[in-house]
Amino acid sequence: DWFLMPNAGYYFMQNACEPLHIQFNPLKQEVMVINRTYKPAGNLQAVVDVYGTDSKSLFHEQKSVNLNGTDVKEIISLSEVLNANKRLLFVVLNLKDASGKVISHNVYWLSADDDYKSLNDLEGSSVETVAGRGVSNKVQINWTMTITNKSDRIAFFMRPQLMAGNNEVLPSWWSASYFTLAPGENKTVTVSCPINEIKGKKTWLKISGWNVKSQQVNVY
Repeated sequence: DWFLMPNAGYYFMQNACEPLHIQFNPLKQEVMVINRTYKPAGNLQAVVDVYGTDSKSLFHEQKSVNLNGTDVKEIISLSEVLNANKRLLFVVLNLKDASGKVISHNVYWLSADDDYKSLNDLEGSSVETVAGRGVSNKVQINWTMTITNKSDRIAFFMRPQLMAGNNEVLPSWWSASYFTLAPGENKTVTVSCPINEIKGKKTWLKISGWNVKSQQVNVY
């Protein structure tokens, strides 16, 4: 935007355009996988979980998936669990490759009556962030970090920020932001920025979320 700050919509669109993507179809209440690579993709595993706002598991299913070059497949129905639970629910979707690496991660929060007030009652969660050393050239510097939900509660709407002194570094380019992690999940993200924006300044990561207290991780 005008302030050089990508908003949540940018990251959600970026996620939606993944070459291999897992998503939820709310009209049919089906989980779908999409292949936009124009190449076959085999030995994939789709992992589908549904949680209540108390982070208790209401549904879990894992299914093997093989896709042709332009396949769109409906693989798992969630109609039974969604119709049986009219309260706010979290649908957590992961698509893994043959090695077990997550190649698509997607989360939905759904309410049958469009009442999302219970998000304000989520119990607190906590995460651990491990950041690697910065890698730089004459123009920019970048970091890779892994954010892990160590708690037994969903860490909702996580937003990492790159800070220099007391201000956010803008522009800074993240591989993902505003993401949600189920208990035990982790996500590896990268961030880069113009190196001139941080020279001579204490540089750190601010990691926070809807129900996660802000934490500071020094990186430079």
